[in-house]
Amino acid sequence: MVGQRRNQYGLEHLKKLRAFYQEILVLGGELVFISEGQTKDIQAFTSYFQIPFQLVPDPTHAVAT
Repeated sequence: MVGQRRNQYGLEHLKKLRAFYQEILVLGGELVFISEGQTKDIQAFTSYFQIPFQLVPDPTHAVAT
């Protein structure tokens, strides 16, 4: 049950990010999401969830700390 709630939480935020992304594009901006995941994992995630914005892998926390 906890995993299910956590998954729903993530899906709700992904939906919000998609909506914000459209607004950001209209304003001439870009949305970039930085993740500690590995490149192959980010690519799989992006493909599976059809993410329209950039996900940048940062597994060594060079950009995000």
